[in-house]
This record gives sequence, structure tokens and C-alpha cells, in this order.
Amino acid sequence: MKDEMLMEVLYYPHISEKSTQFLEHKNTLVIRVEKNSSKAVIKRAIQKFYGLEVKSVNIVVVKKRMRAYGQNQSLGKSGRLYTWRKAYISLKEGCEVDEIMKSIND
Repeated sequence: MKDEMLMEVLYYPHISEKSTQFLEHKNTLVIRVEKNSSKAVIKRAIQKFYGLEVKSVNIVVVKKRMRAYGQNQSLGKSGRLYTWRKAYISLKEGCEVDEIMKSIND
């Protein structure tokens, strides 16, 4: 697979309280990925662009749901959040949290 296609697979890190705990305690990175990407392609992209050693990749599909918008959410506009995927990427031991964050932020 070409480098341009590999780069389109990864969108951005999913930053939340849960994902930060996964990174600190379980050495697992959470990244939002393209809908049609496979585990093997995600693994290759992480290894190529971030230089991290990947142990395993798990994918979760986040289903679409309704969301209220506006100042008064009970009376405000409602809309839909669309289905998306996130990958839990378990890294091999020896990768430090500081190195991981530096490689992602660069």
C-alpha cells in the first residue's frame, strides 16, 4: 500500500479521560480511524509514520446517535452524530508515554 493511502487511514488521536488512562496504565493508544480500514493496515500505518512497535490492534465501531444543540438543549435543535471507528493500539513494552506523545504531536 502506498504511503499516501496509509496516511489517510489515521485521522487523529481520540483524547478523553479513558484514553489517557489506557495510555498511561495499559500502554494502549486510541486513535480515530477510517471506516473501511483493517487491523493490518492500521498497524502498518502506526509503525511507518510514528515508529512505534505494535503488539495488537482492536477496532470499535461507535454507532450514530442523536444530539441536542443550542443554548437550551431541551428545546434546541437536534441533529445526528455519524458512525465512526476508533482503534485501540496496544504497544509493545519498552515504549514510554513521553516518547509516544512526542511522536504523535510532531
